[in-house]
Amino acid sequence: MAAYLQGEYGLDDVVIGVPCRLGCDGIESILELTLTDKEREGLHISARSVRQNIERSQEIIRNF
Repeated sequence: MAAYLQGEYGLDDVVIGVPCRLGCDGIESILELTLTDKEREGLHISARSVRQNIERSQEIIRNF
């Protein structure tokens, strides 16, 4: 489930797929699993890619 992270996994202000507990009203909590250093690095690389793609999209829109 894609969730807005606010400090979980050491990430802020990014929406990315992480394990979540769902309820009737949507996400109840984000499940923060213990990651190896390599897994955490991969997650941070993915978050950086998401941010870069958002920035590129905003640039395209501004120049449209």
